[in-house]
Amino acid sequence: MLKLSKVYPVMLAIAGFAPAIALAQTTNPTQVNEILTNIQNTLNTVVTLLFILEALLFIWGAIQFIIKADPKSSEMGRNYMLWSVIAMAVTVAAWGFARIIIRYFGTGGVNTPVIPGGLQ
Repeated sequence: MLKLSKVYPVMLAIAGFAPAIALAQTTNPTQVNEILTNIQNTLNTVVTLLFILEALLFIWGAIQFIIKADPKSSEMGRNYMLWSVIAMAVTVAAWGFARIIIRYFGTGGVNTPVIPGGLQ
């Protein structure tokens, strides 16, 4: 059972932030759209950089797999390729989930890219 001395600071922190959370709402929808557009642009940049890093990791693994003759080194290259493909799948899933959330809240017009579109 939790002692009150452990729970009390958490409850106090939540109660302290409650007014700030309540005042965080805005009546101006353009401000919300600007914030969501900034999040979307940042997300596109981060996803692009992650894909570049993951592609480089995949290429490095392929080089290690092809060049190394011994089974241990070639298995290390195979693992690099495998984990980079898994990382790409996770990145696409996270990016898609974030896009669904952003589109749900009303930002994004006709000119927003459907796939991550380079550094903007």
